[in-house]
Amino acid sequence: MLRRIRAAHADVLIGSFHHDDLAVGAPAALVRVMAAAGKVGALIDAELAPAKRVGWYPAGAPAPGGWAGEWAAEGVVPFCVPLGGAAFVDVAVDLLAADQRRLVGATADLSADELQSQLLLLRLCAGTRTNSWLRALPLAAGARLAAVVDLDAKAVLTRLVLDERDSPAVIQAGLERAELPLGAGRLSVGGRTSEVPAAGIAS
Repeated sequence: MLRRIRAAHADVLIGSFHHDDLAVGAPAALVRVMAAAGKVGALIDAELAPAKRVGWYPAGAPAPGGWAGEWAAEGVVPFCVPLGGAAFVDVAVDLLAADQRRLVGATADLSADELQSQLLLLRLCAGTRTNSWLRALPLAAGARLAAVVDLDAKAVLTRLVLDERDSPAVIQAGLERAELPLGAGRLSVGGRTSEVPAAGIAS
């Protein structure tokens, strides 16, 4: 589907990240791309959801005619990988770690009756973005970021599902089980530190 849309719209950059698709181009061109995506999607019984469609134009121009979905000039945070010297990357990693800490902290601060949501947010937000950064950061910087992310996620998970009366061995065993992937019936929370070398090789 993406290849077909790319071929018909050479003036627009079409890409995808995990399960999200991205189109970068002039506002009018984006309307044409979305119309084409709707037609191509219908061939495979896929339906575009206007409620999940976001157009981002930082210069503040209004949404083009025919655009169905949200149109934003602010509030969208692009995923960026820091490229530069060691000092620049170190500062960027500090900012990434602080942002991640705020995200995980907000998850921890939800009310006690939101446990299912907290666990879901921990799984989806406490490391997913980090996985992509680890593939681009130098190994030392990636290891530092992964250690911060793991530490924060483990602290919140301990507070949510483990008991402070448990022994250190029981807590450690619980955290190790939580790191295992979903396919093993676990939460896939944590374990980023051990992924740094593999991410470096994969990139």
